[in-house]
Amino acid sequence: MESALLAACIVTLLPVAQLKPLETTLSERFLYLPSVATALLAGALVRRAAHGGKVVLAVSLVLGFAAADASILIPRAKAWRDEIALWEAKERESGGSLKARLNLARTYAHRGDRARALKAYEAAKALEPSLAAGLAAEIGALSADPGTDAYGRELHASLAKLPNDGALWNNLGFHLYRKGDVDGARAAFSKSIELTPARASAWLGLAMTLLAGGDVSGADQATEHAVLLDPELGLARALRVECALRLGKACEALTLSQGVVLEDEAERAMFQRVVARAKEQCPR
Repeated sequence: MESALLAACIVTLLPVAQLKPLETTLSERFLYLPSVATALLAGALVRRAAHGGKVVLAVSLVLGFAAADASILIPRAKAWRDEIALWEAKERESGGSLKARLNLARTYAHRGDRARALKAYEAAKALEPSLAAGLAAEIGALSADPGTDAYGRELHASLAKLPNDGALWNNLGFHLYRKGDVDGARAAFSKSIELTPARASAWLGLAMTLLAGGDVSGADQATEHAVLLDPELGLARALRVECALRLGKACEALTLSQGVVLEDEAERAMFQRVVARAKEQCPR
């Protein structure tokens, strides 16, 4: 049995070894498979040692495995909880990663930190000058003020060059939504989801447009997708509370409201009003 588990450890480590480069965020995300095999192998070795009367050896194996596991996983868990920390770690460990710099730029842009986003874009261009033309429109969109016509023109120019960029479609969706073009925004968010289905903010944007159009059930399903993809996306969680209330599930809305954190003052005030209405309608 130990031989089979050892073979499983080796086989499941192959994706992490990147013998053939894979298009993935970080290869270590595949480590859960060899981790399972390694844990089972350690258990089998400890069991064998204990049955052989070597209790001290068995205990040493358990403690050694736990210490090694903790020393690796605890520091990495901090990076995986935050996109910025994740890509900064990738940049440090790679000594200059194009993917890390581009993802840092887009993450900063998504969070509204345009200064750091532009700096990361410039760092990406310095690493790969051939990207300058392709990124020019994307950088231009970031430089313009969101909601302005100039920003919209830059987004459309970017999409003309990068029509399969889900992030740009997502940005266009929020731009159109701010401009009051709900139908256009819904189409843009749907395109973003088609291209990048794991983008939580696109599902949130779709939910916002559906709710604005009166499709509460559809909005509720979209917010559920957004929260599943990013449990820390406060606005999606808040919108899910509102959907539950509108669907006549006041008590469920109160349950869903627990632990929601919103940084924007206006969003927080609106959320508090929704929670207050839910408390009035919930019979308990």
